[in-house]
Amino acid sequence: ADRESEKIIQTYLAEHCPGVGFLGEEGAFLENTALVKSVHGARWILDPLDGTTNFIHGFPQYAISIGLQQRGQITQAVVYDPTRNELFTASKGAGAFLNDKRIRVAKRDKLADALIGTGFPYSDLSGLDEYVKLFHVMTEKSAGFI
Repeated sequence: ADRESEKIIQTYLAEHCPGVGFLGEEGAFLENTALVKSVHGARWILDPLDGTTNFIHGFPQYAISIGLQQRGQITQAVVYDPTRNELFTASKGAGAFLNDKRIRVAKRDKLADALIGTGFPYSDLSGLDEYVKLFHVMTEKSAGFI
């Protein structure tokens, strides 16, 4: 599902935004490598199935994540949650939106009041011990994890 959706997204973007490169989590799938390389100093960054483990297990928290990087900076971002039909968009300097309604960052300024979301690594476990130690510290200092 990851590879096929990345291929579909890359093909669509290559047709509609020629000359913009790609950095995909699953690798470049376009046969024409000229389409993968940027001619404008811009590239799409794709995670076609963000939350693969959740998807595989039927847990309805996954999304399609796409960003546009221009001259080293992310200028546009889109996250689509198909299970909730929620489209998150953001443009540098123009704010963030959920289904065309403006959203803002919470006004919490203390870690103790913050709810933190994370995901444990599942394929490269070489840093797992350090990750668990950090998780322990952050759990003590925050309002909790989701």
